[in-house]
Amino acid sequence: MIIAVLLFLWCIYKMRKYPLAGMLRILSPLLLPSFALSKPFLHLSNSFLTHLPFPKLSDGLSVESGIASGVPFVLFRPEGKDDLPLLFYLHGGGFFFEASPGLFRICARYAAEAGCAVMVPRYRTSDRYPYPAQEEDAVKAFLYAAGNMGFTSIAVGGDSAGGCLAASLAIWARDNGFSLKFQMLVYPVLDRRLSTESMKTFRDSPIWNAKLSEKMWSILDADTSPSECDDLSSLPRTYIEVEEYDSLRDEGSEYAERFNAAGVPVDYHFVKGSCHGFDQLFRNSLSDKMIGKRVKFIKENII
Repeated sequence: MIIAVLLFLWCIYKMRKYPLAGMLRILSPLLLPSFALSKPFLHLSNSFLTHLPFPKLSDGLSVESGIASGVPFVLFRPEGKDDLPLLFYLHGGGFFFEASPGLFRICARYAAEAGCAVMVPRYRTSDRYPYPAQEEDAVKAFLYAAGNMGFTSIAVGGDSAGGCLAASLAIWARDNGFSLKFQMLVYPVLDRRLSTESMKTFRDSPIWNAKLSEKMWSILDADTSPSECDDLSSLPRTYIEVEEYDSLRDEGSEYAERFNAAGVPVDYHFVKGSCHGFDQLFRNSLSDKMIGKRVKFIKENII
């Protein structure tokens, strides 16, 4: 009884500390436990994630799997349409988790509602393969998609750790002469230095927090991050979305400010009442609203 009462009081405390919007309020007490980042647990989780079925697709949409220069990928595309543009999308998961069904559900919506193909490379995860394996896989799969799959144009996107890979890929593409329609960064990981105010404040925020970011970067052991790039000029139009109660919030906001200073068009969205990963666990009104904004951005800029 005492444990139940303490748990109830703790949930009330977290809901008041992190007043998420609407149905998202039930996420306020949720934290990823530290044991979930142990290598045995990560190996087990990834084995489970790779064998989960794809979400049910809407009519007129197909899904296929393939290999791009040694990198497995999943491709969503509208059926019966040729000459499609491509959104090359890198999944989140702290660099160490495989793509989730929630991520595939959202990517299927991008494809169906924006009328484009969406390719999700299943890059090597950091629990088994140290950096820069993740960036190498992103580049290899991107080169394959750009050179061998017949798409009319290409854009890059990603959420969380995938946002970091997408941002790095956009910089690489610029420096190597590739033209991108845009980059779309959703609650992105951008700065390994962990020095922003939100990183100092949100030590126990829902779903993801500063402590987990510290562990994530220690596992990845990367020697750079997109925010450390000195020159952001000549990068493509950029969508950046940050969540109110997210330790990653301020690094995304600062990245958007630097795009403005560099003269790069940026669509910046600060989402009130949201937390990291709010759109992937279950459908809710706020996630539908923000996915709608992303779809609108894709449709207006990918052609």
